[in-house]
Amino acid sequence: MKILSRSGIFVLLLCVAMFSGNAVAQDNNEGLDETLKALAEAGGKAFVKPLSNGFGVNINGGWFHKSPKAVKRSFDFEFGIVAMGTFFEDADETFNVSTDTKIGKDIAEDFLDQNNVTDATLRNALIQDILGRNIEISILGPTAIGSADDNIQVVIPDQTIDPGGGYPVQNLAGKTIDLDVEGLGITDEISFMPTGAPQFSFGTLWGTQATFRFIPDIELDEDIGSISYFGFGLQHNPQVWFTDVVPVDFCFAFYTQSFKIGDILEANATAFGINTSKEFQKNNFGFTPYAGFMFESFSMDVSYDYEIENFDGTTTEDNVEFSLDGPNSTRFTIGCALQMTLLNLNIDYNFGKYNSFTAGLMIGF
Repeated sequence: MKILSRSGIFVLLLCVAMFSGNAVAQDNNEGLDETLKALAEAGGKAFVKPLSNGFGVNINGGWFHKSPKAVKRSFDFEFGIVAMGTFFEDADETFNVSTDTKIGKDIAEDFLDQNNVTDATLRNALIQDILGRNIEISILGPTAIGSADDNIQVVIPDQTIDPGGGYPVQNLAGKTIDLDVEGLGITDEISFMPTGAPQFSFGTLWGTQATFRFIPDIELDEDIGSISYFGFGLQHNPQVWFTDVVPVDFCFAFYTQSFKIGDILEANATAFGINTSKEFQKNNFGFTPYAGFMFESFSMDVSYDYEIENFDGTTTEDNVEFSLDGPNSTRFTIGCALQMTLLNLNIDYNFGKYNSFTAGLMIGF
């Protein structure tokens, strides 16, 4: 059972062609669904959380780089790609949680192997006891953004078991078992998580501009299902209603997004606030500093089946569902844009609980 391929993680993060050395696929890697099947709820939640945090911060950024014109009617069209990156701390790369849960036969057998239990009858009695109850275990290792060279581990504490059948009480020492689940290695060479999205803007009507992000349904895998993404936003420059001239442009903004991967992940994001910009233009070249303050929210629902191998070799599936909220509630943005004929290049930095940057390359007229 292997982790989502490194190229697949960028599909997960938004299905955008952001290629780097870290995005090299490994043919023997399996999907995210298979990875989560190996983790009880506490482990799955801790594993996915940094991925959710980075993704949530990223997709709420990059929407804005200038205010709409304060005019009633103007044909403005812009399209291109927006790239985002959220910075992580070292603590985001690993996790360690405790949970009371059932474990599978494969883990129980590894536990007995490490305790040098070789008698077949005794092993069967001990395995049936272990599988018949919840055990307080620890799950630790790399998160989804953590090292691709490290495995997640399960720590089983000391166990005292009376197997019956004439065998004495067994005092088994606590052991650490490696699972076949690894991190993605996103932060092995970079300190941030990249995401990207195609973006289109249309306007201007009564000082209002509409912006879209859209990816049609794409089939990832017949087991996982398809990915879909849609984002929509409005910016309105209220100066269109006034005759007095303000030395800078400003606008009120609202953005909403939804993202889904099969029945595994479903995410929603919202941001609203005020942005300001000032354009300096000469001939076909321009420079536009901009800033903004936004309130934002993000939530991701995760659903998967935790698979537990039974004593007889069959598998029991325990449905796991949980929700994760994004770490940021507000962000302050400062950036600048350069216009060169039809090209617009912008870059900004966002300050919040998790800091991030965005960059955009647009063609507009």
